[in-house]
Amino acid sequence: MQAIHITCRYDCLLSLAESLEAQLAGLEGVMLLEYGFSQKRIDGYVVLQWDEEEVDEAFLRKLEAEETIFDYCVYSVPDLEDVPLWSRTRSFDSSPI
Repeated sequence: MQAIHITCRYDCLLSLAESLEAQLAGLEGVMLLEYGFSQKRIDGYVVLQWDEEEVDEAFLRKLEAEETIFDYCVYSVPDLEDVPLWSRTRSFDSSPI
């Protein structure tokens, strides 16, 4: 499974999210997980989930060509069944930074 994190201009977020939702409506195994605004720069962001092994190259070319999209990142999401239990837990140092 892969996910795509897309950043865009804040004033284009809602139209981008609606457009992506419409484009993905006919595709099985692809969904819009979340959208919103970043904390520091107030950029828009959209997160998509792609159940296939790799995201469709034609879809990535569309993202590349879209002027309102600042950037995007495609990353693999590990299946939790394949990740050892000990690596899913973290210990946090309680000492001050």
